[in-house]
Amino acid sequence: RDHLVQANMVYPGAGCLAMAIEGMRQISVSESSPLPRIRGYRLRHIEITRALIIPDTTDGVEVQLLLQPPTSRLAPNWREFHISSATTDGDWVEHCHGLVGVDTEELPSTQDPTIRLPSTARIHLNSTDGVYFRSIEPAEMFRTLRKAGIHHGPLFQNLSSVRAGSNKAMASILSVDSTATQSTSSDHVLHPITLDSVFQLAYAALSKDAQRETGAAIPTSIKDMYISDAISRESNHAF
Repeated sequence: RDHLVQANMVYPGAGCLAMAIEGMRQISVSESSPLPRIRGYRLRHIEITRALIIPDTTDGVEVQLLLQPPTSRLAPNWREFHISSATTDGDWVEHCHGLVGVDTEELPSTQDPTIRLPSTARIHLNSTDGVYFRSIEPAEMFRTLRKAGIHHGPLFQNLSSVRAGSNKAMASILSVDSTATQSTSSDHVLHPITLDSVFQLAYAALSKDAQRETGAAIPTSIKDMYISDAISRESNHAF
């Protein structure tokens, strides 16, 4: 009940991405010999086509992750994935699809691994030079979202030091407290609640006028995303 959209319990889109990553990790480990040294995971052409609403019943909802076998149009370390849920009629409805890849590239020990991601160097993270000119109180941001119909309960409120500029935002993010969830952060490459905090910054990047126009809209597509396997899995870690 900590993630509601228009009073419906909605499974976070970040959870779908975490599901695809975990599936790819298991496949990579089970199909490779010797075991690969995984550097990270890449997601491309992600489309969230339908909200996954969780019924308020003891039965819940059955969800399926399908990772397609490799095809000639994809490199061996990439898979197409689909996430669907079962309907009461026994059919399957798709909620998310895209591509997920695992990076097992071995780099020389003296080489900075970030050189594989040139866009990293272009991300402006200086909060004091005027680019991020608005300071945003997280509590106020979550109140504004609640008025628009998007409710984040305590488990999903992990932002601090939020600052925004023109169509951009930055913040400190506290990884999910494992004592408050049924799984520990170490069970995941990146806990879906922590990843959801990243997506929340999309709202912070909007001007107040744009926020009013956006209303209860939620992210539905991602062009490209990279998640390092070396990211901290510690509970309450500050990013």
